[in-house]
Amino acid sequence: EPLQSFAVLFGLWSVHFIRGEFRTAYEDAEQIMGRARRASDPSFLLFAHDALGNNSYNMGKLTSAREHLEATISLYDPERDGVHATRLVVVDPKANCLGYLGLALWNLGFPDQALKRGREAVAFAQALQHPHSLAAAGYFLSLIYEFRGEARAALETAESVATESARHGFGLWSSLAKIQHGWAMVELGLGQQGGIVEMNEGLRDYHATGAGIGQPYFLSLLAEAHERTGRFEDGLRTLREVLAI
Repeated sequence: EPLQSFAVLFGLWSVHFIRGEFRTAYEDAEQIMGRARRASDPSFLLFAHDALGNNSYNMGKLTSAREHLEATISLYDPERDGVHATRLVVVDPKANCLGYLGLALWNLGFPDQALKRGREAVAFAQALQHPHSLAAAGYFLSLIYEFRGEARAALETAESVATESARHGFGLWSSLAKIQHGWAMVELGLGQQGGIVEMNEGLRDYHATGAGIGQPYFLSLLAEAHERTGRFEDGLRTLREVLAI
């Protein structure tokens, strides 16, 4: 049955993607796109672009990521593809892709457009009244603030994500919010040792979920926090761990 078959393949891609197995996930995403084109189903096509956009960003294929993410947003029909209408995803595809598009735009050299998209993602998720989408969009926005060097805004946004995640038991977003919040505390000089402890707690909780999508980056943030606090050997040890990964 086409929908069930498509859902299984999309679920398989999701597992490989969240585990950080990007090459395997990309092969899954290409299969998803092939099925979507053969089916000529706009909903299938939207989720194919969603998968390829997410995957491409995390493999550093930024131009391709932008194209796929923008295609997802343009194809989106809330009555057909919204998180309240489909069982394929737990984060609304438009909220997710607006957030990821913000990250891609920053890396492509458009910091103001990145912030605009990140804020759109949060506003859209708030309007949906869907907590999981809001936690995801909030986390992406906190990353954009971090990239822009706006540590105070990153701190406040991470606190919102942590509150939402604690209320609903979102272990993944809770762990990511801890990493983000701890980094911002160090960056702002607000209890720097406590910030490093929080980052380590977040990394431990993140690892326990089985996710691996951003582990090298999160450890690099920890190394930066060690550098900020004069713990150079700890920072170098952490970077060697990153390079090994």
